[in-house]
This record gives sequence, C-alpha cells and structure tokens, in this order.
Amino acid sequence: MRVAPIGLYFEDKGYTTAEIDMIGAEAAALTHGHELGYIPAAMLVHIIHLLSHHSNMSVLDAVENAKKAMRALFPHAEHINRLIKLTDTAIKLSKNNEINDLDAIYELGEGWVAEETLAIAIFCSIK
Repeated sequence: MRVAPIGLYFEDKGYTTAEIDMIGAEAAALTHGHELGYIPAAMLVHIIHLLSHHSNMSVLDAVENAKKAMRALFPHAEHINRLIKLTDTAIKLSKNNEINDLDAIYELGEGWVAEETLAIAIFCSIK
C-alpha cells in the first residue's frame, strides 16, 4: 500500500516502466527485505502505473503484463514462481463462478504477507 503512489506519480518524468517498478521494489525493501516483500510491491506499482496511465488497459491485461515484467526484472529471484503461481490462481478463481468469493479469498491466503495480499487484491479487482 505504501508504494501505490509510485505507480501514479512517475508518468512522463523520464523513467522507464522497469525503473518505476524498481523504485517500488526498493521502497518496499527498506522495511521488507525478503523477495516476497519487495517483488509484490514492484508488481503492484507496475499494475497501478499501467491502469492509471493507459485508459484502454484492463485489470487482467495489466496483471498479465506485470507477471512478464517481474520475470524480466527479477529473473534470478528464488521465489518468483510462487508469486506468479499465486497470481495465476487469483486470476483463475476470479473467473470461476462456482466458488464463493470468500472461499476463493481463503484459498489465496490470509493476507498477512505481501504475495497473498496482492493476490487477494488482484482477485477482487478482476472479479
């Protein structure tokens, strides 16, 4: 939540999207040094940046773009696959009308860690 303004602010300020994402990761890493603390922050910055500066972008498109961007930005991250898998689960659950929303959220986690919180937000936003 603390990095959300980064995705809003840096448009037309001479930064690439990857640089903006990294600013988000570095801001989060000040207090959350684990990969699954700062990479989800970078992913959130990426999603917010796309959605706030590209009017034709859907949430699903922004999330899919963010997954690719995180793999490119953090290619050697030990936990990137967990984040991507949880994101894919959030997308899949958001399209499943046979599961209760609350049950779907519980399947994503309790939201005490960044990757679960981001997955829940993605689920809710797409749903």
